[in-house]
Amino acid sequence: MTFHLLGLLACSGGSTTPADSGTVTVTDTEPPQGLLVRSGSATVSDSYTGSEQLRFTGDEGAGELLCELVFELTSTTVRDDCEDCLWAFDLVLSGAQVLVDEAGACLALHGVDASTVSTWDGTTRSYGYNDDYVGHAKVLMFDDGEAWIPVTMVTWDADAGSLSYDWIDGYHAY
Repeated sequence: MTFHLLGLLACSGGSTTPADSGTVTVTDTEPPQGLLVRSGSATVSDSYTGSEQLRFTGDEGAGELLCELVFELTSTTVRDDCEDCLWAFDLVLSGAQVLVDEAGACLALHGVDASTVSTWDGTTRSYGYNDDYVGHAKVLMFDDGEAWIPVTMVTWDADAGSLSYDWIDGYHAY
């Protein structure tokens, strides 16, 4: 992108390099962004048994799949501190695997690759379910260590105990 100076240079982000007298070249230094989505399914009754898949896709979610991780989630403890949740559990991860890792994207984003992803096995996280969040939404709640926070809309069939979600976990540089 090239601007001709008339006593005013307007640029947002990037750097400027004088190309010749009266011309400035603006170089975009913003790294590309990819989209991380967590998809999960589980059977939930008095316990939680399921799996979660983390998919990181380049070009803001419209590009190539760069990293895909999967693992199992199994409840270890029932939680009673998630206000307004119908259920909440501490979950332990197991069977963590890297399915796709283009150019080291999993290591850069998650800190693991195929040789180290097993370090996730045995770690825990906490999920809950609120069927009436803010008066109408059915949401998955996540304990971030300080509070239970809503993270995504969910589908839960109480009779079958089936839960599913697609949690858009945000944009990350790659």
